[in-house]
Amino acid sequence: MQVLIPLAIFGAAVAYVWWRIFVRVGWTPWLALVMAIPIANLVVLIMFAFSSWPINDRVRELEAEIARLKGDDWELPPSA
Repeated sequence: MQVLIPLAIFGAAVAYVWWRIFVRVGWTPWLALVMAIPIANLVVLIMFAFSSWPINDRVRELEAEIARLKGDDWELPPSA
């Protein structure tokens, strides 16, 4: 029983860190709970590493809009 309380605190801290990471990149923060499931966490981590993040898409759109307003001949780069 004495081990469960520190383990729960550690698990909550890890979930909070993942929650903050997912919020920053523009994904649903509920994926932080999926990170506690053994095989599903690897799938989410692979998706996280190799997919296009919504925040990066938004940055590319804003760069294109700034270039358009300045009159540059700048085009939206292809998504990675």
